[in-house]
Amino acid sequence: MRKLTKHIFTEKDNETFCMGRVSWGSSFVAICALAGATVLTGGAVGVVELAIAFTTIAAGHGAAIKLKETTEHK
Repeated sequence: MRKLTKHIFTEKDNETFCMGRVSWGSSFVAICALAGATVLTGGAVGVVELAIAFTTIAAGHGAAIKLKETTEHK
């Protein structure tokens, strides 16, 4: 598991942690946690709103990581 997360959250050199990727992952975890907490407290989670939240996170962070691609350690 440690090796998998290292490959996901590091730059191309697999040593330097990329703050964009860490932010991306923590944003996904936060959305999942908020949706789970809403369900556990008896609320309803709208599928459309959840999809919009995930799409926004993916697009925003994906664009940021693509823009910083030229500065990654190789």
